[in-house]
Amino acid sequence: MKTYSKTRLHHKLFRITSLLTILLVVSTPLSACASPAKERVPIRERLQRIRERLRRSPDNLPPTGRPENREGANTDPNVQNPPDVSVDYTSGVETAIYSEADSTLAVGVVDDLTLQDSGRNRDIPLKIYYPTAEGSYPVVVFSHGAGGSREGFSHLGRFWAANGYISIHLTHRGTDTQVLEESGFEPIRQRAVEPQTWLERTQDVSFLVDSLNQIMADAPELSGKLNLDKIGMAGHSLGSHTTALISGATVQDSEITNQSLEDERFDAFIMISPPVSPQGSNRFGLNSSSWQAVEDPAMVISGTKDEFSSRAPAALREEPFEFMPAGDKYLAVIDGAEHASYGDRAENTADGQRRQAFVRALTLLMWDAYLKDDADAKEILQLGDIQNLTQQEVRFARK
Repeated sequence: MKTYSKTRLHHKLFRITSLLTILLVVSTPLSACASPAKERVPIRERLQRIRERLRRSPDNLPPTGRPENREGANTDPNVQNPPDVSVDYTSGVETAIYSEADSTLAVGVVDDLTLQDSGRNRDIPLKIYYPTAEGSYPVVVFSHGAGGSREGFSHLGRFWAANGYISIHLTHRGTDTQVLEESGFEPIRQRAVEPQTWLERTQDVSFLVDSLNQIMADAPELSGKLNLDKIGMAGHSLGSHTTALISGATVQDSEITNQSLEDERFDAFIMISPPVSPQGSNRFGLNSSSWQAVEDPAMVISGTKDEFSSRAPAALREEPFEFMPAGDKYLAVIDGAEHASYGDRAENTADGQRRQAFVRALTLLMWDAYLKDDADAKEILQLGDIQNLTQQEVRFARK
């Protein structure tokens, strides 16, 4: 297990200032990501601006873009609809909280790369968000949920890149948007619970890491930018299941029982809305003993309304945190968040955008703490009163 030195306790006011700054300020508006970086405003001045903006009520929000409101849209909470809804992330509440002066790094996108795994006769399309400024940046791999693709969760990809990360989003063939569009979500639902699918998806991820040097060679704009010594992984729904297996979780009661699919080249993990099923069914092969080998830093993010069914309530998504061994483990439960609240197709309202802002801020804290060894970020995670400072909208636990 990796060990990390404990930082000295800072002054209480400094901790509160730091946390408010990260939760409310550091989230770069996506419209500003393509703009050159601007000089940072001093913390005290930025906090005063925040207090003034928070007094304003957001208005003129665009209509909701919920996929459930679209004709023919799939409503299965564990299946991701095609990302065909455009969300204006700079409107409403985010305009009230963020300003262009808070932007950081300009962001570029590589969306024409596809890896070819000849050994498995499998292609892996990629979409990569990166800071255009010179430098070497930690790498984050993002795994989509059932019915998703490399196009999903672009708001996280751009945000992470704007804050100094290379965010690589891959498409897992067989459980992706193409299958959803051609055959509906029933074939994907069936594949999502098959051990062969779990194996294929983890192999996609490990092959991607094997190919990082080749990626830099194939995309000149990425040359020298990927820090291969600092790699994190995140995923949503079925993608968080893939993340769990890469982190060391072991599957039970299947042909890959107790087979470790862990990739030790990763340093930290974020599991957003882990897939669940009714207790006792073991539908995704994970039970209370599956998590004992997850030793690296990990964060689980879920929501109070993120239930799968009446027999699989939202609280079941917290089980990975409950069963992981203690040490750099975190749980964030966002009030009112549903299964679709975390990605690009989230509810385009003040509440929906605020929940997305929490996801961006919390994930950035995690990456900064464990991929950049930022002592302040780690101290906020371990000692900051996140629950009170988010006005009880995020229930936060650590162990």
